Formats: sequence, structure tokens, C-alpha cells
Amino acid sequence: MNVSSETRNNFSKGSATIRSVTQGDRREARPRESAVNKPLYLCASLFLMLCGFFVAKIPVRPELAFVSSVFVMLFALPSYRATITWLGWQHGLRLLIALGAFAICVEMFAVATGYPYGRFVYGEKIGARVFDLVPWTVPFAWTPLLLAAMTLARRCTTHALRAALLSALILVAIDMTLDPAAVAQGFWTWAQPGLFYQVPLSNFAGWFVSGLLGSFIFQWFVPRANEPSPLALLSSSFLILSFWSSACFWMALWIPAALGFALWLLIAHIFFSWHWESPRRRAQRGIAPTRISL
Repeated sequence: MNVSSETRNNFSKGSATIRSVTQGDRREARPRESAVNKPLYLCASLFLMLCGFFVAKIPVRPELAFVSSVFVMLFALPSYRATITWLGWQHGLRLLIALGAFAICVEMFAVATGYPYGRFVYGEKIGARVFDLVPWTVPFAWTPLLLAAMTLARRCTTHALRAALLSALILVAIDMTLDPAAVAQGFWTWAQPGLFYQVPLSNFAGWFVSGLLGSFIFQWFVPRANEPSPLALLSSSFLILSFWSSACFWMALWIPAALGFALWLLIAHIFFSWHWESPRRRAQRGIAPTRISL
């Protein structure tokens, strides 16, 4: 039986379409992710723990505030790069700008009014201040923490509200390590020092509120509830916790240090050992596969 050339061509096109769509599904099964040099991050983490020792023993002087600003920027870069790699330049920058703008607006409102954190003022050790209220580095300091919190939360649940609540709680836990050390270093001062290493409980309530709102902003720009965030979004918080947990330890802030190292170990476990779920595992969790139309 002779097969016409037109039939053979149609069959070839159909096969090519099936291969193309199938390959597209395989690409969809795992989101784009920047390469993670795990040995490099481990070495950087150990180096930052050493830096935490020196900062604890030799506090930063106001004239070296630019050093703090440089560290904040360097800490933020890995998660920023991962975000843009994951979402692309356009969507990635939109998310980062939205989170950064939200962070600095909330912080300025808090310094001016005392809500939602309580009354506090920034010192001279963390860089120049915008409108003489908050350091210009605030968006770069807070955004990587939110990215990590949402990444961890989205591994536990795909429900938007539950993920936002869990993300806010994770942010509070992270701040329970950062805030006591920053206060001890004189980066900011509370008008009415609280019970938790001079940090008032209102601060943690404020972090929960701002974290919850920030998590909703994240989900507005990243509506892919069934798709896990890339593990590279944890990279900045992994480094941040390395530094501040060590600083807490050497300043004898025992509870913040213990909490910080616990969070660091959790992130390290996920960061270095987690693997993408197979399509079969995703199906077992009730996540429907992408349909192929021919």
C-alpha cells in the first residue's frame, strides 16, 4: 500500500507536536531555577559565622555604616537573582519592587506613628535614612526574608490563606533572632524596651501583620499555588541566619541564638537535600497534570 507524501508529512508534524508538547510539560513540572553552588554557599555560611563573632566582639562604629549597607545588599543578591531567574525579568522585578515598596512604606509609617511595631528610632550604624526616617536598605533587608518564608510555607500547603499565615509566623521566628542582636548592636532603639532582650512584644505582632500582608502581595504576583517556589529563594535567608545566629551566640543572646540556628538547620536541610516532586508524587497529592491537546 502506498502512503501519500501528504499523509507522511501530517504524521511527522503530529509526532513533532506530541514531542514538543510533552517536552513542554516536562519543563512545566519544575519551574526555572538558578543554579545553586552548594559548596560555595556552605563556605560562605561558615565565613559569615566567623564575621558574626567579630561583630559581636567589635561592634560596628557609625563611621562604618556603609559596611552594613554593603552586607545588606550582598545578602539580598542571591534571592533576587533566583526570583528573576524563576519569574523572568519583567515579573521578577515587579514582585521585588512591590515587596520593597511595601517594606519601606510600612517601616516609614511605623517610625512616624509607632504602628504596627511600636515606637523606635534607627541609629547611625545602618546607612543613610530616607526622609530622615528609615535606612534606604530596608527593602533589601526585609524582602529576602519574605521570599524565604513564603518558599517554606508553600512547601507545607497550597492553600493561599494558610500559606500566608504560616509565612507570617516564620517571619516572626526569624525576627526573634535578628531583632535582639540588632538592638544590642545599636542599629535601632526602642522607646520602651520590652521583655524579650529589650524588644517589645508589639514588634512581633507588627511583624506578623506586615508579614501576612507581604505574603498576600507575593501571592498576588505569583499565583502559581500548585508550583513550589525554587529552593534558591532560601539562599539569602540561609546566609543572613548564618551571620545573625552566630552574632547572637557570641553576644550571649541564648534564646535568639538557639532559634536562629534551628531555623538555619531547617533551611540548610531543605536547601541542600530537597528534590523536586515527581509527576507521580504530585498526582498522589491531588495536583492535576497539565493536559495535552493535540
